[in-house]
Amino acid sequence: MLRTIQMIKFRNRIVHLYQEVNNEQVYEILQTGLSDIQEFIDQIEKNVLQ
Repeated sequence: MLRTIQMIKFRNRIVHLYQEVNNEQVYEILQTGLSDIQEFIDQIEKNVLQ
């Protein structure tokens, strides 16, 4: 759940504070964190689509 909260916060930074987004951090997330998206989808299916 913590990772999901971090994803949401980062998404908000990208959308609202894009000028402060660190390109290296985005690259690292794309290289190592894409599995978090599947976890997020699984949580939606569990909590919303029951």
